[in-house]
Amino acid sequence: MRRSRIALVIIMAGAVALAACQAASGRLEAEKANCPSAGSLSIKGEEREWNNVKAQASFVSAEDLAQILAQYPAAGSPAQESPSAQSLEAAQASPSIQAVQSAKTGQLTETGGRSGRLQGKRIVAGVLPHHLVAGTMIMELLEHVAAQEPEVLVLIGPNHYNQGGRIITGLADWQTPLGLVKTEKSLVCSLLEQREVVRDEKILGKEHSVGNLMPLIKHFLPATPVVPVILHYGVSLTEVDQLLDRLQAALQDKRAVLLASVDFSHYLTREEAQEKDRFTLQVMRDFDYATLFRLDNAYLDSPASLAGALRWAERAGIKNFHILGNTNSGVLFRDDKMATTSYFNLLFFETYLGHK
Repeated sequence: MRRSRIALVIIMAGAVALAACQAASGRLEAEKANCPSAGSLSIKGEEREWNNVKAQASFVSAEDLAQILAQYPAAGSPAQESPSAQSLEAAQASPSIQAVQSAKTGQLTETGGRSGRLQGKRIVAGVLPHHLVAGTMIMELLEHVAAQEPEVLVLIGPNHYNQGGRIITGLADWQTPLGLVKTEKSLVCSLLEQREVVRDEKILGKEHSVGNLMPLIKHFLPATPVVPVILHYGVSLTEVDQLLDRLQAALQDKRAVLLASVDFSHYLTREEAQEKDRFTLQVMRDFDYATLFRLDNAYLDSPASLAGALRWAERAGIKNFHILGNTNSGVLFRDDKMATTSYFNLLFFETYLGHK
């Protein structure tokens, strides 16, 4: 009799536990299915509540944005001179506007620079910086992308502090001095169906690899929604492929451009940075993922984000890219000794029929 009672208690406890698990699973599925509308993350520096989670994002003010936009020459106008050397403190303040205020980088690179719009080309993916010292490079690439009138931008960048989940996205829109950048919530919800992808508005809202770009996206593509994704440094190529599988299935026939927000060589001298960039360029040209995922911060800050752009291009049958520009902050500030950050502007495109 006693054994029967014990067995009954165990069975009842198991049933209760199973019901609790099913209820929790149901709540999780309901949350993902409902995908509730989100508030707006602020990039003006103040804290803001989002479903009881504070998201702090301190990126670009209206005044700073005006100064960045003023650096970009109107289409067809001559490029401005490279900036004179500024204080080392300002140049090294990575996302700081102090360096940007003096970095009038109309003359972008030794190998690239402003170019005309790509006639007869359909841009599939791109690579651009998020360090605002390279603001003119960012704007040049976004101008090319804007000419394509994409229906959605997928923005993939590093999770610089490796906080939270390995792959993070969010539903919140992004406040900018020019208005809201809308998040493409249906696509974000689809990504969240993948077990490895988590929603974390707080961490995403502090990440400058996406936040720095939002005001410029709003300027050049004011009506285009975004899908923001940030990746841990250790995200593997397999995880990147799984993310792209889900994204590709969700996009269906939408005209999308995937942008990898990546800064390259960090904290080296001008010449050392140029040497690292030459090596990284060859790795990219070879689509050499094994080597890419072994590279550290001396080469780039997010192998996985860069792999996302390369892999996305490969899925469209593209095995080469156009270099809009490549430079580093030592070149821009004419300082051979400062600790630099280097930048690439790359476009991957298909060619329309009738064009070469």
